[in-house]
Amino acid sequence: MSSKSPGGTRTASVPRLLVRLRSRATYANVMSTLAMLLVITGGTAYAADVVLDGRDLKNKSIKTKKLANGAVTSAKVRNGSLKMVDLSPEARRRLQGEKGDTGAPGPVGPQGEKGDTGAAGPVGPAGSARAVATVYGNAATGCRVHADRSRGVQSCVMTAVGRYRITLTADVSLAGTYPVCSIGNDSVNPVDRKTCASWISDIGVHVITVQVYTADESMSTDAIGVNVTEVAPVVVIVP
Repeated sequence: MSSKSPGGTRTASVPRLLVRLRSRATYANVMSTLAMLLVITGGTAYAADVVLDGRDLKNKSIKTKKLANGAVTSAKVRNGSLKMVDLSPEARRRLQGEKGDTGAPGPVGPQGEKGDTGAAGPVGPAGSARAVATVYGNAATGCRVHADRSRGVQSCVMTAVGRYRITLTADVSLAGTYPVCSIGNDSVNPVDRKTCASWISDIGVHVITVQVYTADESMSTDAIGVNVTEVAPVVVIVP
């Protein structure tokens, strides 16, 4: 049976075509065809069973976006391979433990060197005393007044050893008061202890007399007087 092609050429029937193919089928043709089919169909299945390792991957070829969420688990991370810098700030914060108890105080360290003398502080407000006389002196120098440590003082003279006669200014009233005296600290001769007594000599002209004694003498007019120095002057206060 034959048929006619659209162009008018006659073509062989299907049985005749099979006869022709069978007459040309050789062992080599059949095996090459099967090999090609195995490559096409079996090759894919074989590739699915292949396991890749690090040597089959190019360095830096797998990007972060190529990894699925949760793809890297703890079991896939080598022990000891992660460092603190690899952790997020939140993970590092959680690694910090709670604050421990306060430790015992350590031993006292050695005493440091003496520091420099500090600057002088500001001058304090004036006290409530009506007059302050800071005086010193001996027979050679006479009575001297510390001007910057006195107020309400007009003059001072020595009338005997360790006896100082202080005249106050006219605006300082001695009525109804009693002067108090004290001896400054003698840093040069700390053993040379002194004491003093003071009394009002003349209210009308505002005169106060101060007598300085050694500390072991009684405060009497016949006791042996002793002079005072600028280092440890006598201070008379009129409250």
